[in-house]
Amino acid sequence: MRRAALMLTILWPLLLVLLALDGAVAAALAQNPTPTPPQTTTVTSTVTNCMMNCNSTAANCRTTCVLPNGITGTAASSSTLSSASGGTSCQLACSTSQIACQTSCAQRSPSR
Repeated sequence: MRRAALMLTILWPLLLVLLALDGAVAAALAQNPTPTPPQTTTVTSTVTNCMMNCNSTAANCRTTCVLPNGITGTAASSSTLSSASGGTSCQLACSTSQIACQTSCAQRSPSR
């Protein structure tokens, strides 16, 4: 019995401290501060624009691999759509150029 009384004397204050801490943690979590919006910097926009320019240039390059020089729209019939400028090697050159361009853009990124 004496042991039980001693345990209660020690455990009650400890339990009260734990309950108080639990309440403080719950109150801190319930405050839900307003999140800070991400910062869009000029450097990030510049890098994004650079990447988009690389993609656009590569798309134009790939188009020239498929379409003969100067033929666009309805004039480009299926009979003229052969490997006009070298086919696979042309496509590979366009992709290689695009990767080099994007690598250059990425090196300007602030997250580097």
